[in-house]
Amino acid sequence: MDIDTMRSQAPQYKPSINIAQAPPLMGPALFLVSGWISLMVASQRIISDPQQWQFAHLGSNGTLITVHLITLGFLTMTMFGILYQWVPVVFDRPPVPLTLIFLHWFFYSAGLVLFLLGFSLDNGAVLATGASLLAASIVMFSGFMAKRLIQSSRNKDALTFALIVALTAINATWIFGLSMALGMAGIIAYPNVLAEHINTAWAGWIIMVVLAVQSKLLPMFSMARIDNLRPHLPMVLAFLGLVVQYTVNLEPSMEIIAALFWAAAAITVLWQLHMLWHRRQSPVRDGIFAGITLGWLLWLAAAITLLVKPELSVFLVALGAMTFIFSYQSRIIPFLIALVVGKRLPGPVFKAFFMAQRFNSPLLPLITAVWSLALSIIWLAGIQSHNLGLLSWAGALLLVWPLFHVFFIALKILQAAKTAHSKPNTPEEFK
Repeated sequence: MDIDTMRSQAPQYKPSINIAQAPPLMGPALFLVSGWISLMVASQRIISDPQQWQFAHLGSNGTLITVHLITLGFLTMTMFGILYQWVPVVFDRPPVPLTLIFLHWFFYSAGLVLFLLGFSLDNGAVLATGASLLAASIVMFSGFMAKRLIQSSRNKDALTFALIVALTAINATWIFGLSMALGMAGIIAYPNVLAEHINTAWAGWIIMVVLAVQSKLLPMFSMARIDNLRPHLPMVLAFLGLVVQYTVNLEPSMEIIAALFWAAAAITVLWQLHMLWHRRQSPVRDGIFAGITLGWLLWLAAAITLLVKPELSVFLVALGAMTFIFSYQSRIIPFLIALVVGKRLPGPVFKAFFMAQRFNSPLLPLITAVWSLALSIIWLAGIQSHNLGLLSWAGALLLVWPLFHVFFIALKILQAAKTAHSKPNTPEEFK
C-alpha cells in the first residue's frame, strides 16, 4: 500500500482492537524465536536419522524427542508468543508484564530441555522433572490468559469460547502427558492415555487457537464480514469431536463419529474461506488464503486418515499446523515490527496497520503454500514408500523453511524502509 492510499484511508479507519495494549516485542519474540530454533533442531534430527520415520513409528525415544521438539517446541511456543501479543489487544486488557513473560519462557524452556534430556538419557527422574516444569509453566500461562478473558468488557462470543476450550485443553494435555511421564519414571502405574493426550493437544489446543485467531484475521485479510458465516460452527464441531473421542475406549465405534465431527469442522472452514474470498472487498487478493486453505485440507485429510491409518494422521496434523503458523506469521511478524517502528513516529497508534501493509510481502504467503505442499508430498511419500532419501529431503526443506521465512520478511521490510527514506513521511499524514 503506497503512502497516498494510507493517507486517504487513515482518517476513516476505526480499528476493532486496541493495539495500544500490545506488549513489548521482546515478550512474543522470546517464544517465536525459540519455536524456530526448536523446529530447526527437529529438522536436523530428521536429516541425520531419517530411519526414525521410515515406518511412522512413534514409540522410540529418539522419535519422541523429534515429535516433542515440533509440538512442544515449535507449535506450542509459537502459539504462546502469538497469544501474548493477541489476547491483550483483542480483549482490551493490559499485557502480561515482560518480567512474567520471561519467567514463563524460562520455566517452559528449562522444562522442555529436561523433558527431552530424559528421553535421550532414558532417565525417568529427569523426564518427570521436565514434565513437571512444563506443567507448572503451562498453568502459569493459563492464569495470565484467563485473567484477561475474565476481566475483559468484550462481549462473550465464539472467540471467547474457543480460547476457553484451548486453555482447558492444554491443561488436560499436560495432565495426560505428566501422568505418562510419571509412569515411565516408575513413580505411578503407567496410564493408557496416549490417544487422549494426542487428540486433546491437536483438537483442543492447536485447532481451537487456530480457529480463534483466524476468526479475527481472515475478515481483515479479505475485508469481508464473517459473523454471518457462523464462525462458531467449526469451533463447536471440533469441540464435539473431542468430547466424543473421549468415549472411544468405552465404545470403539464412536471414533467414526469423532472423525466425522472433525471432518465437518474442516469442511465448514473451507466453505467460510470460499465465501470470504467471494465476498472480499479488499482491492488486492491476499495470497495468505492459499496457505490457510492448504492447512485445512491437510487437517481434513488427517480426520479421514484417523479411521484407516491413525499414525499417519499425526503427520498430517503437524503439517497442517506448520502451514497455518508460517502463513499467519507472514502477516503477524511484519505487523509486530510495524508496531515497534510506529511507536517512534508521530500520529495515532493505529498507523501501524497501514505501515504493516508496506512491510507485507505479496509473494511470501504463496511461496509458503507451495513450500508446505512440497514438504507434505515428500514427507508423506517417504513414509509411505519407506524411502530414507525422501525423508532426508523433507528434513532439509523443514530446516530451511524458517530461515527462508525470516530472510524474506526482513528483505521486504528493508525494501519498505528504503522507500520510506527516499520519500519521507510527515506527521500530518496520519492525522
